[in-house]
Amino acid sequence: MLRWGLGALGLALFAGLWTGCSSPSVAKYPYCLNTMDGERDCRYASLEQCEISRAGAGGSCNPSPYYKGATPPGAGN
Repeated sequence: MLRWGLGALGLALFAGLWTGCSSPSVAKYPYCLNTMDGERDCRYASLEQCEISRAGAGGSCNPSPYYKGATPPGAGN
């Protein structure tokens, strides 16, 4: 019974961390890497940083639709 309870607690904590951390953290970064397989990684503080990752993964770097700050440089002001 204790093992079941600990497993449920672990699952609840994981689910909370998974859903609770993704949106606020990506809102801090102005650029996303959109990979060839359709994944979107929005953890880049600069276009240069994104381009370095893109060189290894393929895809494209674009302004983040989640960013909650000033318009990133070169985003078509």
